[in-house]
Amino acid sequence: MFPKWFLQWWDFCGPIEEILPTPVEEGFKDFKCMYDSQNTWIPADHQFFSSFLLSWIFSWQYKFGKSDHPLKPPPFQRNSYVKWWPQFDASRGSFSNFSLCFKISI
Repeated sequence: MFPKWFLQWWDFCGPIEEILPTPVEEGFKDFKCMYDSQNTWIPADHQFFSSFLLSWIFSWQYKFGKSDHPLKPPPFQRNSYVKWWPQFDASRGSFSNFSLCFKISI
């Protein structure tokens, strides 16, 4: 069971579909179609990443913004990013890996 703070953290720091490599993206689409979200409060993406132990990288970079006045210091901004970890085995998120959870014959 995920605590409430984790759900908020996931929404900010968790992975997004745009970063997934092709096998994982296709596996996730199939997983979402088969996942019974009506009988659980756990969103499909949380279940998918936690069940198959998938990894991603969360990072942030600091940069100076533009100042609207020459005597005023520029604002300091923190930009957050998520990306797939390229050294990670993407086959973990493929359809063939999780099909056993749904008892599907390939």
